[in-house]
This record gives sequence, structure tokens and C-alpha cells, in this order.
Amino acid sequence: MEDLTEPMQKAVEKEELVQFRDPRNERIYVLVRQDEYNRFLENSEGIPPGVLQAKEAFLKDLPSLLKNPKYDRWCAAYCGAERIGIAPSEKDLVRECHQRGLKSGQYFIWVIAPHASEIEDIDPSLYEFEPIDS
Repeated sequence: MEDLTEPMQKAVEKEELVQFRDPRNERIYVLVRQDEYNRFLENSEGIPPGVLQAKEAFLKDLPSLLKNPKYDRWCAAYCGAERIGIAPSEKDLVRECHQRGLKSGQYFIWVIAPHASEIEDIDPSLYEFEPIDS
């Protein structure tokens, strides 16, 4: 286990979102307290692993997505750690997921908007969609 550096300690004391960028690949990481991470894991029971991985990827990308005002209230779709796409309409993303052969539970769609810091339960009905006629 690594110790927090002094800048990290100052950021944590302010209770702000603490983000780190890996200069090798430009990925953004978020520092989360152990108790919050444990609560996330506890609230994740019964949710398909692919959806959990997709949710994690979305939340990791969310800060950079929020920086672009064009994407305000757009939708983002993920399959595991891969972003399928960003579109103004959820319907377009569902169609794209189905064209790729993905089934319910293999992808996750969420609105690009600020989200509460509290970890929410995912209602399974929110990621099950009826087929769209082309």
C-alpha cells in the first residue's frame, strides 16, 4: 500500500474529488475512500459484471465528458471498459449496441450530467430495453 503524498492529503482534506492523470495513456483515476469503495461493492450484488465494469468506466470518464458542454445531457454507452459511443439520443445507442450483437446486461447507458457523490443502486429495469425496429 502506498502513502498519500502531501498534495493528495491536502486535496482529501478539502473533501474534493481527487483525480490523477496517467501521462503515459491520459487515463484519469479517481481516489476513493476505502469505506466508500466497500459500500460500492456491497451495493453491486446481483448486477451483471459487465454492467458494473461499464459503470466503472463511465464514472472514470465522466469528469472529462462534463468538460465538453456539447455533451451536456447526451447519453454514453459502454460495454465493459469500452465506450461504444456518445449520442444525443439513448435510442441511437441502444440500436448501436444491438447492431454489435450486445444483449441486455452487456452494456450500460447513462446520461452525461453531474451525478451525486453517493453511490446509487442500479435498478435492473434501467438497463433492459425492448428491441428497436430498424
